[in-house]
Amino acid sequence: MKTLEFILFLFSRYIGFEEKKLAKNILKIGFKSKKKSISYSHFLIQRNHLALCLEVEFLFKGYSILNKNNRKLSFLNIDKINKDFLNFYDRNKNLKFNEQSSREFNLLYIISKYLVPNQKFEYKEGASIYKTLMFSKQIKFQADCNQLVNLYIHLFSLKFEPSKLKIKLLKDHVCLHFEGYDFETTNAEIVKYDDYINISDVSEIISVNILDISDNDLKTSNVHVKDFYAGCLIAKNLSSNQKTTDHNIKVAYQKMAKHYEEVKDYKKSEYFVKQLKDKSQLLNFYKRYSQHLLSKNLYKKSIKIAKRTKDKQLLKYIYSTYVQFLIDKNKLERAFKFAKKSKENDLIQFAASKLYNYYYQKINRDKTNSYNKSLYKKMLKLAFTLKDQKLIDGLKKTIKSLN
Repeated sequence: MKTLEFILFLFSRYIGFEEKKLAKNILKIGFKSKKKSISYSHFLIQRNHLALCLEVEFLFKGYSILNKNNRKLSFLNIDKINKDFLNFYDRNKNLKFNEQSSREFNLLYIISKYLVPNQKFEYKEGASIYKTLMFSKQIKFQADCNQLVNLYIHLFSLKFEPSKLKIKLLKDHVCLHFEGYDFETTNAEIVKYDDYINISDVSEIISVNILDISDNDLKTSNVHVKDFYAGCLIAKNLSSNQKTTDHNIKVAYQKMAKHYEEVKDYKKSEYFVKQLKDKSQLLNFYKRYSQHLLSKNLYKKSIKIAKRTKDKQLLKYIYSTYVQFLIDKNKLERAFKFAKKSKENDLIQFAASKLYNYYYQKINRDKTNSYNKSLYKKMLKLAFTLKDQKLIDGLKKTIKSLN
């Protein structure tokens, strides 16, 4: 089975079935309702929060170091962290914050004793979860407040439902909140912060991870536009900071619109341009869309889209190109029909003159009078279109002579 999985995922960005399933589950969050996205996040956090954090970092941060081998090592290290903490817990499970504290609170207290600053970790602002998962008994791992909160949540989930936890958002900082107390993870203290922005559901830590600053020590590559869009949707669903997420989702719409336009999927691009609710951008998009259709000789569709731009010059140009195309194909009657639809007098007269000459060349003295008469009548109508009185008078005389 492992050999088959290796072959199947040889050219995939994922390590194997398990990681692919995790990534798909994460990407689903943003496409659910706000209520369902929160409950679904609880489910994913409970299953393996650190694996969730690592995959979020892989999908939305673009760190070059997160190749398959390094991710595989990091996933294995999660099991080592679990084992190491559970051994510590077994030795210290009788520790209590006080006599009245709950079992859940005491677990958090034990976690704070396990994650002692300068013993287990060294603080680094913007540290990636990848660095936090470089677990070793010989070296300290790096972490900032986000990653330490992630560790607390993960270790708590080994014994209890993480949905019981809250996170407290302060200015440029985050800590864990439970039963009226704040767990300051950076120094392992239990405090009460009075000055804060918001107390949020534990699921918001996912959006905090997505929106957090990048690790300056790690090289990054461009995040795929579809992943970027999914990340913005997740953050919008889970974050209490709607001002930031609204801005990000607008950027995501722009990137998605540009991406689909580049791959010539204009219908999908149109959807994202419309989400921007910017009339100017939408009109410019329709101009490019109509020109693309014109380049593919899809004249009717091009005209339909061009009408949305209300750009008379563009519409005239497309009609002119289409009329000329029909003339070149010797479809002169259709050319005249579409020229009339353009309501452009010079184009109508141009097509009318071409059709007039075509009818003129079809006149045959050897044919019956009725045959020629029908042609002359058509020519007479065109003469009125051309506003040529001399032609009109001459054709009337000719038609009368054929009676």
